[in-house]
Amino acid sequence: MTHFLEDSKLVKELFPNSKSTWGFLFRRNDDSKATAAIYLDQDFSGTIEIPNARGLKIYDYLGTPLFDGRSNVATISAEPWQTIYIVSEQSPKHLESILRKAHFNLDNPLIVNPLSFTKPISRNSTVKVRVENASPNQVAASVKIQVPSDWLLIRDEASTGVMQPGQVKVLRFKAKRALPNTDNKYNIVWEAEVVNINSGYQTQQSGNQIVQVAYAPYHRINIDGDLSDWQDITPVSIDPDGNGGLPSDKVWTAWDKNYFYLAAQVPDQQQSSNKPFDEDPYAFAFYADSIQMAFDTIKKNLPDDLLVGDPEYEKALASDMDHLFIATLAQGNMPELYRQTAPGTNYQTYYPTNPDTNPPLGPMNASPRGGTDGKIKIVRDETNKITTYEIAIAWKDISPLWQKLEELRRGETITTHFAFAINDTGDQGRGMYYWTKEAGMVFSGGYNFAPFWGTGQKANGGRVITPWGFGK
Repeated sequence: MTHFLEDSKLVKELFPNSKSTWGFLFRRNDDSKATAAIYLDQDFSGTIEIPNARGLKIYDYLGTPLFDGRSNVATISAEPWQTIYIVSEQSPKHLESILRKAHFNLDNPLIVNPLSFTKPISRNSTVKVRVENASPNQVAASVKIQVPSDWLLIRDEASTGVMQPGQVKVLRFKAKRALPNTDNKYNIVWEAEVVNINSGYQTQQSGNQIVQVAYAPYHRINIDGDLSDWQDITPVSIDPDGNGGLPSDKVWTAWDKNYFYLAAQVPDQQQSSNKPFDEDPYAFAFYADSIQMAFDTIKKNLPDDLLVGDPEYEKALASDMDHLFIATLAQGNMPELYRQTAPGTNYQTYYPTNPDTNPPLGPMNASPRGGTDGKIKIVRDETNKITTYEIAIAWKDISPLWQKLEELRRGETITTHFAFAINDTGDQGRGMYYWTKEAGMVFSGGYNFAPFWGTGQKANGGRVITPWGFGK
């Protein structure tokens, strides 16, 4: 019901730290009084209790009256993406003071993410659980986890303490006994008892995440399309439809003093390829069968990231990705490696008529024999319907990560943010699927308008904040 906001001017967004709730405060031009529009984001629901509400008029997204202003407290049921309009006869400042004291009694005020292991499983491995307060109110929680039956934890429960809106804490549960398994999948089940500090409202949340070891060891690889070099390295697997109904893909990573390495085995019923770049520079590599490799290696990617410092940056506007590469097999059995994003390219897509950037976007100098940017070999097995990728990217093209790795000593590990996406296109294709979703960490980001990495929907791509270990 946009007529509530006609001839109004936006004053501010009220809850910049809360991923669950959007609250837009407006000043009406005709009388300088206030109207607010509030809605819960995807996956959130609950009730909003507004004290000191006498005199307010509240309507739902269809214009149906929900509260007539005759009582001191308004209690409104809230569902995702269903906007609530609050009309006041007072100033925006007065309405803001009321809404900042509102109680958001959400059914699921926490975002809970068991994190990938960033080093091989050992006897005393640590399970890390990321907990974020998505509510506009203060909350506190007790989180309890269950691990595989052959593991034993020193403790299985931990408290977050009082958390401010948007605050993130990582709870650590150290093992007395932890055993690796052959499929690199560890089911972590969690339960949370949550209390809203502002209202006293209590709720329970629960969930689980299949956690994998996401780790790149120091290991030299021959780029020849033969994966025997990878036999001692643990791969991650990715389930395209999330329920085991489609064949899984396997991805390995490693590194040495010269290259970042990635290998993948992709079941694919039908190879879908573009013409080689030299024949069709207008074809987008990410629309063909391909693998994208995304890195977040710079804390603030300036000047490319124009939104750093915005109040809603962490809420929805972050552009974590600073390097993105695409590997694809062009027609004629020609492997190609593309640079899609790097510091200095301003998140623009390569297109022949776009201005040049430094470093240049588009095809890189990489081939099976090598090149200044690396090596690439892609083998298509039509008998078994499998495409095998082997890629080596020179460190000069990911220099911020190399600057950290070259300082590593034997036995040390660092954690960075890395993710990949696999596109299986064509008539029998499985679509685009992402490590961020497989790892259970999908958050909308500011670059999601770009076609090469997801969309604004949480089911696609999102921020590149999935942890990945590099060890020596």
